[in-house]
This record gives sequence, structure tokens and C-alpha cells, in this order.
Amino acid sequence: MPKRRGHEKRAARERDISRIVGAALAEYRERQRAITPTALGADGDPVIRPLPRRKRTALAPGAAPDMPIFRRERFEASALATIRRLLVWLRLLTAFWLGGLVDRLRRRDTVERRAERLLALIQRAGGSLVKLGQQLAVRVDRLPYEYCRELSKLTDSVRPFPTEQAIEAIERATGQPLYETFAVFDPTPIGAASIACVYQAVLSDGRKVAVKVRRPGVGELFLADCRAIRWLILVMESLSLIRAGNLDNFISEFQDAIMEELDFRMEAYHQAIFRREARKAPFDEEFVTAGEVYTGLCGRDVLVVEFAAGMWMWEILAAVEQQEPIGLRRMRELNIDPAKVAERLIYVSMWGSLVSDIYHADPHPANIVVQRDSKLMFVDFGACGSVDRIKKDLSLDLLYHQLNKDVAGMVQAMLASMEPLPPIDVDQFAKEVELEIAKNQRKVWSKQAEWHEKTSASNWLALFALLQKYDLPSNLDTVRAFRAQMLYDTLAVRIHPEIDTHKVMRRFFRQIDRASLRQARKSLQRRLDRGLITGAEVRAIRGMTGMLSRGMQSLRRMIDTPTYNYAAKIGKAVFTVLELTRMLVILGTAAGLAFVADVVWRRETGRPIVPDEIFLEIVTSRPYLLFAAVIVVIRLRRIRYRLRDHETD
Repeated sequence: MPKRRGHEKRAARERDISRIVGAALAEYRERQRAITPTALGADGDPVIRPLPRRKRTALAPGAAPDMPIFRRERFEASALATIRRLLVWLRLLTAFWLGGLVDRLRRRDTVERRAERLLALIQRAGGSLVKLGQQLAVRVDRLPYEYCRELSKLTDSVRPFPTEQAIEAIERATGQPLYETFAVFDPTPIGAASIACVYQAVLSDGRKVAVKVRRPGVGELFLADCRAIRWLILVMESLSLIRAGNLDNFISEFQDAIMEELDFRMEAYHQAIFRREARKAPFDEEFVTAGEVYTGLCGRDVLVVEFAAGMWMWEILAAVEQQEPIGLRRMRELNIDPAKVAERLIYVSMWGSLVSDIYHADPHPANIVVQRDSKLMFVDFGACGSVDRIKKDLSLDLLYHQLNKDVAGMVQAMLASMEPLPPIDVDQFAKEVELEIAKNQRKVWSKQAEWHEKTSASNWLALFALLQKYDLPSNLDTVRAFRAQMLYDTLAVRIHPEIDTHKVMRRFFRQIDRASLRQARKSLQRRLDRGLITGAEVRAIRGMTGMLSRGMQSLRRMIDTPTYNYAAKIGKAVFTVLELTRMLVILGTAAGLAFVADVVWRRETGRPIVPDEIFLEIVTSRPYLLFAAVIVVIRLRRIRYRLRDHETD
């Protein structure tokens, strides 16, 4: 009886569980039907039906999605084009030498005539020679003034190309006829340089713009010039006139700089960034800017920017240096003060190296427009540079030591900006640099010095001369920054020779300090508003801790490194032995070939064969001695280059 009662209880419990599970399953099925269309399978479980999907559209054969893809523009220069450029250079150099010879014979040889002849030849050659002439035009401290005056005409007096080609390029870039883009377009260029011609136009909304159009085929021409230079360097290296590989970086960086100026899209980006940074410049008043870029009208070989009204810097130079009355009157009308312009050029130079994210690396007189009230507008941003935080700190150290007349500190900052240096005797190199810089700085500190002795050009030129002496390479960024600073300083002292650069630098730092103080107050206020310590500060502390740890490890490795470089000495000895061995092998091979040829000839002619006499006759003959002399000179020069390397010892 008790067992039956227990079975009934278990059966009742199983029926209750089955009923509860069935009710829950039914509720789940109803809920699924409400959410998505379902169908019941054979076992009654819900089966979720697939949702309808849109079919993929099939592309037509050969079609592809229209997506913007960056494609780098490439230029090609054939061997024939390079040979033609070499012949052009040789012909022009010959013409320059013969012209000077004729003038001397006729007793009318003057500096002016030589300068005019050089200008005419460069204009005929075109290509990279025009760019070189433009840079030399502002170097009055290195070239006679007559040469600089003539070469300055290269900034805007290069022969223009046909306007029809420019219009075709503009319509290709805008995708519409010229009359739909511009209400007015002047077919006569207002500037013709080595890379492009510049036209003035008016947009349909009345805004005046400058339209820069790249010369057809200029990329191929510049590339042919670069290849021709490579060939010339290869010949000079083969003859040991220069050390092998010593100019590899130079030609590569020269080609990169030239090709960079041909990319008008990148130039538009540079100009827009410079314009934005100029608005944030920490000056007491706004006086530096760049024109607005109309990116919708720009293309790979067309650039449309805001028209820069005012006086070109070369016009101001001519007015100041030659006291040209029309230019001086125009300066008075626009309230342009040469002293203020010179001071602002120094400001812009220091701002570019210490503050801004970008700087104009080619500030020659045809790239700067001086507007009303001595405001500066920069154009042509084909060559720009940027300075990272480390280089900015080094530039700040250099200026600080310069203001405090600390030559040793200046030299250390200059050397640090060129690191990493190859294994040379750094102390000896620094001593020579310090001696040269001290000579130049005494001229700067003297009030009786000439204007061209007050610039930084003498310091950098002395440094570059020592770099060449020690066979040290210099990267493109460093050379570009030094060159830009030299151009800024040279323009400033040419416009206002009485300028005191040290006073200007101190005023610049006072303005920077005031701007930094204002920025610090704003940052402190924001910090008080959101809290004193944030996650960024914690990460910064951790980063400083890691940097300190890595610095200690580097210091330990430096202390453990032996000061005497035995590997360098062994390398020089091995190189010398190998070069002498190669020289003997070449001379022996040549003598052996001549010996075999002489023996064969004697057998054919029936002459007696005496090996000792034949060999002595060969090695004492004039052709063999001349050949041996050339080989010996080349190999000994190679050994001399290697032995003159200044490894640490």
C-alpha cells in the first residue's frame, strides 16, 4: 500500500513537470512566431526562415568601382635625352669660354659682359640650371654683384611656353571649358619660371586668382639633367677625381628636391598648412600669411591660389640697393618700411625653426610679396620643410648660445643637429669648427663689419667646408633648413644693412614668452576645470621613467665600449693591401696579354722568341708605362681617400 501511494505521487509529479515544460515550450514558440516568420519542423520545433537578401549587382565586363586611388606621377628620361642634355651643357660651356676669350682679345672683357653672357646661356639651357641660377642670385656674399643682378632675372624672365598648352592643362584639371571656370583670363603670363608659368584670372564670383601651370615636359627635362649629373659623377669617380660614393646622397637628394617641386598637389597641401599655422603665429600682430588655395580647381599640373597683391621682394631689393625712384615711391604709397620688413623676415625664420609645423624652404625674392603695412605673403610652396621636436630644441639651444656669445655651445648644437655622425675624431672636428665659427662671430659682433658678414651664411658655409674636408655626409632636411635660414638672413641684411639681429632675436623671444605665458594660463584654467591629474599625465610619467631607464642602459653601453677603434685601423690596412694587390694583378694581366700577343706575332713573322727580352721590351714601352701610370695613380688615390678617413683613435 505505501509503495502504490509512492508510485502515484511520482506519476503526479511527472505529469506536473510535463505540463509545465509543455506550457513553457508553447509560450516560446508563440514568442518566436511573433519575432520572425517560422515554420514547424517534423518534430514540431520552430525553424527560422531566412530573411530576403538583395542580390549583388554584377559589374559589366571590364568595369571597376570608381574609387580614389593615389598614383604617384612618374617621369621617364631616355638615354638619348640624357646625352642631348650633356651635349647642350658642353656646347654652352664652350660658348661661354670662347665668348670670354673673344672679349679679352678685343679688350672689352668686363664683369658685366660675363654676367650677361652667363644669364643668356642659362636661359638657353633651361632645366635645373635655371633653379641653380635662382639660388645663386641672392648670394651676393659669394658672387660679384653684377652676376647676382643678372641672375635675379631668372626668377620671372624665363621664356614662357605657348598659352594654348596652358589652357589645355587648365581645362583638363577643371573638367570644363575655360570660360566656365573664369570670368576673365589674361593669356599673357605675369611670371615665367623654370617649372611653371603664372597667369592672372578672375573667377565667376569676382575673386582674383593666380593660376600656376606646369611647363610641358619639365619633369622629363629635370630627370635627364639628374641622370646626366650621375653620369658625370660616375666618370669622375672612375678616374678617382672624386671619392667613390661621396656624392651619392647629394644627387639623390637633389633629384628628390626637384621632383618635389613638380608635385602641385603637395604644394597645395603645403600652402594650406602654412596659412593655417600663420594664423596661430605667436606674434604681437599678424604680418605673415599665404594665399588661399582653391583645391577644387587644382590638378596635378595646375594650381589656383589667391592673387597676391603688393610688391615683390626683388622689387624692394632693387629699390633699396639702387635707390630706384619709382620703387621707393611705391613703397611709400603702401607704407612699406625696409627696417620692419627685415625684422619680420628674421621673425619668420625663427618661427619656422622653433614653433611652426612647416616652414618655407625657398624664400628667394620671387617667392615673397610685401603687402601694405609691411605684411609678408609667401607664394610657391614647392619646397617646404618641417622640424621635429628634437630639432626645434637644438635650434633653440643654438640661438640661446648665440645670444650669449657662447661659441662652444653653438658648435655643440650644430653638431648635434647633424647626428648620427660617422666614426670620426669628433673632438678634432669640433675644434676646427669652433675656430671657424669664432672668426665669423667676431665679425658679427663688430659694428664695423660689412653687411654680408653679419649673416649666418658664413657660419654654415664654414661648416659645410669642413664637412667636405672630413668626407661627412649631410642629409637633405639639414641642408634645407640651413639654406632657408641663410636666405632669410641674407634678404634681411640686404634690405636693411643696419639691422641688429641679436636685438631682433631678443624681441622675438619676448613675444614668444608672452604668448607662452598666455597659453599656460589657459591650460591651467582648463586643468582646474577638469582636474589636476589626468590619464595623459600618468602616461607621461611612465614614459619618462622608461626613457630614463633606456638612457641609463645606453650610458652603460657607451662606458663599456672601448675608446680605441682597432677595427678601423685593421680595415684601413686590409683595404690598402687589397688595392695594391688589385693594382699588381691589373698590371700583370696587361703585361701577360701583351706578352702572348707579341709571341704570337713573332711566330707568324718568324722572328726569334726570347722571353726575357720580350718581357723587358713590353714593360719598358711607352704605351705600357702610360697605362701603368694611370692605374697606379687611380689606385693610390683610392688608398689615400681611405687613409684620410677620420675614425676615432
